[in-house]
Amino acid sequence: MKKGFEVQFHWIFIMIAGAVILTFFFTVVTKQQVIASDKLALKISEDLDALLTGASVSKGTAQHIEIPKTGMRFGCSETCECNFWVGRKSAPYKDKYLFAPPKLEEADLLLWTLDWKLPFRGGNFIYVTNSRTKYFLVYEPGNQQSLNLLKKITAALSSDLNVENVTTSQFPILENKEYPFVQFVFLSTTDVNPMEGVHESFARQNIRGVRITADGNLLFYSPAGDGWFATGSAFVNDAEMFGALFASDITMYQCNLRNAYGHLYWIAQIYHDRLSGVGSPRCVYSAAQSQLSALINSANAVSGGLGTPGFDVNALASVRTLMTQLEQENKRLLLASCPQIY
Repeated sequence: MKKGFEVQFHWIFIMIAGAVILTFFFTVVTKQQVIASDKLALKISEDLDALLTGASVSKGTAQHIEIPKTGMRFGCSETCECNFWVGRKSAPYKDKYLFAPPKLEEADLLLWTLDWKLPFRGGNFIYVTNSRTKYFLVYEPGNQQSLNLLKKITAALSSDLNVENVTTSQFPILENKEYPFVQFVFLSTTDVNPMEGVHESFARQNIRGVRITADGNLLFYSPAGDGWFATGSAFVNDAEMFGALFASDITMYQCNLRNAYGHLYWIAQIYHDRLSGVGSPRCVYSAAQSQLSALINSANAVSGGLGTPGFDVNALASVRTLMTQLEQENKRLLLASCPQIY
């Protein structure tokens, strides 16, 4: 009897010891996998940061970038801390302006850049997407402004993008085809919230909507309870309009603009200071200095207040007016054989 008990105890001991050893090796292997994954993510993050830096100084270009199977994530916090993630590793946008869906996977990245000019160059906006992200351009066939916007957008977008044009009557019957993320872009002027009519086959967490109007107004739609909440914003030029189209939400859009206008503030200040003490009876720069001063004030207002309670959206509208005035003044100086503003 005692011998039988010893044999049983012996086997129990072997099983426990074996379990401990297996657990130890499993833990070591798991940790090594995590470490290897983190190292790979860090390398990819560093490589991608270098590529994004290159894209930020190359205007009007589109390029493909291979990414890991885990995909990538993009996002901006309410305090405008913007980052992209590869695995568990994150990297800040730094001085880059990136507009992207919340997550990209299953296909290579597509980077597209546009010059951001107000009216002089302030940098490049980078739009990040892939072929698995779906964009529906919803237009009104009988509305000329809607048709003009559709023509402008489709003419500019890369053929590599997954874009489909649909009418407002076709929109309610669209069904999901397992796209990881879908952006509905409404090129209409109706006051009705169109996202209330989205087909039930679309998962709410994987879709967003934005309305773009020809006069520079925007409405971003995000899920709120059983409905959709609309938040307004604005754009000044085509680069900002496409930023609204590619951004995952209004927070990403407005954070990028706040950072960009913060940069514009200093550029306008340099042009303004350069004109001090310059001029002659034939070459007068008082109007240009006044316009640049107004642009500095507007840029400062947008940089510090866009998206905050009480922000006056007219600060963006004034930038549009000042752009036109500065362009006209620059042409006038050129025709007068005077040194230009920019």
